[in-house]
Amino acid sequence: MKFAAVVLVLTACGVVALLSMKEKSTRSLNLETNTTADSIEISTFNGSITIHRGKPGRASGTATIHAKATTQSEAEDRANAIQVHFEDVDGILACVAERPDKKFQCGVAFELTLPPDIPIKIKTSNGRVTVKEAVGPLSITTSNGTIDVQSAGSTDNLKTSNGAIILSGACGDFTARTNNGRITLNLEGSWQGKGSLETSNGRISVSCTGKLASKIFTSTSNGKITYESPNASVRTRDKNHHFDFGPGSLTLKTSNGRIAITSDQ
Repeated sequence: MKFAAVVLVLTACGVVALLSMKEKSTRSLNLETNTTADSIEISTFNGSITIHRGKPGRASGTATIHAKATTQSEAEDRANAIQVHFEDVDGILACVAERPDKKFQCGVAFELTLPPDIPIKIKTSNGRVTVKEAVGPLSITTSNGTIDVQSAGSTDNLKTSNGAIILSGACGDFTARTNNGRITLNLEGSWQGKGSLETSNGRISVSCTGKLASKIFTSTSNGKITYESPNASVRTRDKNHHFDFGPGSLTLKTSNGRIAITSDQ
């Protein structure tokens, strides 16, 4: 069931009028540029971001802009007023969406193919962030949405205030924090890096296809802590538990949820 957004307007006579924000305008922009940047910064609002791995020196993608208003012409005007910048600025490839008025009901989603092995900083509000292939070190922040890194970089820093975090691949060092959501870590191959996963309300799941050669520090206020491997099986309701399997360091902390760890070796 869909509900149209409604705005209450107080008229000069004191009568409240109902204005339905039911008209919507959508437009797409093709983005393409050569780049010699040393880093990439992506910023948008009320929209998702999807990242693919491309070729060195080349960046491309699509920006999908949407806006709502009480009339179709007003929605179109709002969509047309949104600006998208996609260019090198002082050694940074900037992909930025800007709106003239924060009161507008509007947003911009990006799907981008970016050069590899360059640090990427991503920021959006009310939108999911998906990284399809390994690109480079990542710093991702979204205020309300899932972060799904399907092929991790050498260093990843992930943060969402309300949503799940999924981190997969041959990870290097990482931090992942969410205020409300589960965290899933899928490590490909053996791992002995430095990592931290923290959520205030949700389950933490860790799997490793190789050897999890790490000290593991776990903490939960409400839930089981389990570890399974061919050589060991641990199940405890202790609030804090420490494992020592190697030189790495992995911290797992949740205020309300189970912590489950599995290792194939």
